[in-house]
This record gives sequence, C-alpha cells and structure tokens, in this order.
Amino acid sequence: MHPPLQVKLSESEDITLEQLSLANAIAKRTKQRAMALRLSHQGWSVTQIGDYLKCTPQTVRKTIHRWETQGLMGLWDNPRSGRKRSWDEEDWQYLEKCLNEECGYTSKQLAEKLEPERQVKLGAEQIRRILKKKLALEENKKATPFKPESQRSGSQKARFGNAEEVGRNGFNHLNVFRRVRMLSSKSVGL
Repeated sequence: MHPPLQVKLSESEDITLEQLSLANAIAKRTKQRAMALRLSHQGWSVTQIGDYLKCTPQTVRKTIHRWETQGLMGLWDNPRSGRKRSWDEEDWQYLEKCLNEECGYTSKQLAEKLEPERQVKLGAEQIRRILKKKLALEENKKATPFKPESQRSGSQKARFGNAEEVGRNGFNHLNVFRRVRMLSSKSVGL
C-alpha cells in the first residue's frame, strides 16, 4: 500500500493553480493536473481525486511527484516527437496571393506551383487540409458576437456581406471556401 500523499501549497501557488484549472487556452491534461493538486491540498486522498477526475490513482501520484520535482513546469506535457511542418507562414501568404489571382487554381496545381517556386513539397490533399484549417481560423477571428434568433437578419446578404465587396477589399474567404469545398467533393467523387 502506498503512503498517503498530500500537497502543501502556498496561497500564491493555490491561486495560480486555480487560474490554470479555469483558463480556456490551457490543455485539458494540464487543467486536470492543477485540479488534482488543489484537491490534494484540500485534504482529498489520491483515490478520491482519481475517482473525481476519472483517472487512476497512479496518474494522481505521478502528478504529485511531478509537482514536487519540477514545480509548475511539471504540469505541462513534454514536447512529443513528430514530423516538423514543411511549410511556414510565408508559404501560406504565397498561397493566399495565388488564390486571389484572376485564374483559379486547384490544390494539385498549387502543389505543383509551390515546389519549384517556394521549394516546398506538399501534396494536393495536404494543401486542401491547410486551406480548410486556415480558413476556419480566419473565420473564427472575424466571428461576430452571438445574437439571439430574434435579432438575426433573414437575408443571406446581410449575414455574409456582398461577395464583390469582400473580393475588392482583400482575401475572398467565401470564394476560397467554395473552391476548397468543390475540390474536396471532386476528390471524394460526389
């Protein structure tokens, strides 16, 4: 049987861990570890914490030991191995410039254009995924605040704006979304 483990936290450490456990931009595991430490500080047993957080007592013990040896940095996961990105932000800007040109490009044509001009070798499917991801990120940045159904306008033009105006003022997200959706449906055979 394991000896009872209990964490003693200072007031500032408790406040920091509380903020971590409530923050939106923090990974779920990190939040869970912060919560486990706070519960341990409040006198909960390892088994009670594990039951409450739906994890094993061994996971709770590991969290406590990581706290004792590494402190606050022990709450985060170590970097994992994996393939590094083969493209960077300048390549995205280049793709954006290509998509704003008069002629339309397929993802295969973009892949063929990227390799000699930017020395980046990406497949057509990977370019489609990148475009979808970037488009979603850009749309989230521009998202309007939530409005109740009663305050929403019924017309598509009021909700999405004038497509010509969007095209004149910069990157035409609607057009890119249509292209990506069209390319995706072609690859699936719809």
